[in-house]
Amino acid sequence: MAELSRSIGVRGLTASLFNITVGGGIFAMPALVAQMLGASAAYAYLGCALVMLCIVLAFAVAGSRVPHAGGTATFAEAAFGPHVGFVGGALQWVSETAAAGAVMAALTAALAAIVPMLGSPVARATVLATLLVVYAAINIQGVRHATHVVEVLTIAKLAPLLVLVGVAAMVGGADAWRLGPLPEASTIGRATLVLIFAFSGSETAMSLVGEVSRPTRTIPVALVLALVLVTVLYISVQMAASVGLGAALAHTPDGTLAVAAGNLMGAQGRMLLLVGTVVSMAGYVSAAVMTTPRLVFAIARRGLLPEVLGRVHPRYRTPAVAIVAQTLVFFAVAASGSFAALAGFASVGIVSIYVLACASAIRLQWADVHRDVTAAAGVEPVRVPTVVLAAGAVFCVALLAQATSAEMLMVGVTAVAASLWFRTRRALGHLRVPTAS
Repeated sequence: MAELSRSIGVRGLTASLFNITVGGGIFAMPALVAQMLGASAAYAYLGCALVMLCIVLAFAVAGSRVPHAGGTATFAEAAFGPHVGFVGGALQWVSETAAAGAVMAALTAALAAIVPMLGSPVARATVLATLLVVYAAINIQGVRHATHVVEVLTIAKLAPLLVLVGVAAMVGGADAWRLGPLPEASTIGRATLVLIFAFSGSETAMSLVGEVSRPTRTIPVALVLALVLVTVLYISVQMAASVGLGAALAHTPDGTLAVAAGNLMGAQGRMLLLVGTVVSMAGYVSAAVMTTPRLVFAIARRGLLPEVLGRVHPRYRTPAVAIVAQTLVFFAVAASGSFAALAGFASVGIVSIYVLACASAIRLQWADVHRDVTAAAGVEPVRVPTVVLAAGAVFCVALLAQATSAEMLMVGVTAVAASLWFRTRRALGHLRVPTAS
């Protein structure tokens, strides 16, 4: 049976992490942060980056010890058994699908703002279908091709943001980078709770672990490098928005960066950032089409979904059927607008996944699980002090305490439904442990 190809290096995984983390939210986020912290916004970004460091280190530990497709679902299975792994995978799948559907719908709306003739429902559906078909075709033909596309889109989304930052630096001079006073810890904490979702994305990209070369090196380097790049970008963009809008920043939640660019560069600057918004969201979609099908593939390999979803294309060595199936799901969710009801759940689901990832990393490290690729190569997996991993879990539990009862109910319903499905498939004799993934 054909298996996945380990073709993703540090550059490709870093680009995937960066691309799926920096979505459309960065173009409106500065206003929200300014409302809470004003000129002291950078402290919240740094605080959030420290929290995310604990979480990405958990992914590095787990990914280096269980270097197979599926991300948190696979890590949790190795740590706590297939039942917990499948429940975690179900939560991750619903969260990723809801989040991607929301971005795709926002993408078509942003395109319609630039080209009004694309505003009709039929035109939006046509644009969305075309984009997804192109991305799916590229992904089916090989993960190497898909990572090249991600790399190109990462550069494309960075370009307008770097132009804005550069112009703001010239206009604002040294004052553009001056920080405000250090706020109270509670104020930074509240802002960090909001920002944590702008830093999410590593949980999705970890589904690619089964196609990463030299996982004990590639995974930790890419995770930390992507987090550093994202943090620097977010702080720079926040400062640029402050230069472009001044005191009005906190009161400009819509098209924040486009308005700031218009003030600094005129109509052309505004259009540049509007196009940048579209490119950024298109980049997110490309990464989603690349990563989420790997989760579906990994679950199917365990007999918990139809067997056909766990097949590898004999020529391209990609999970082709899972890619097609997940792309169809993405289209249905984005086109129907049903993502709106799941938006809050997506955020809560992501934090739940982070808790599971941290717990899995602690268990795998304590048990010294050292699977297949790393063991065969005689390479030591990543080790991180347990207190660091525990700190990530504690913070995520604090985040979950902020969720509404309805959101937590949806998490519970998803977990119960997944548990019942698991028990049914196991009773029917479908459950199996794959030889590789």
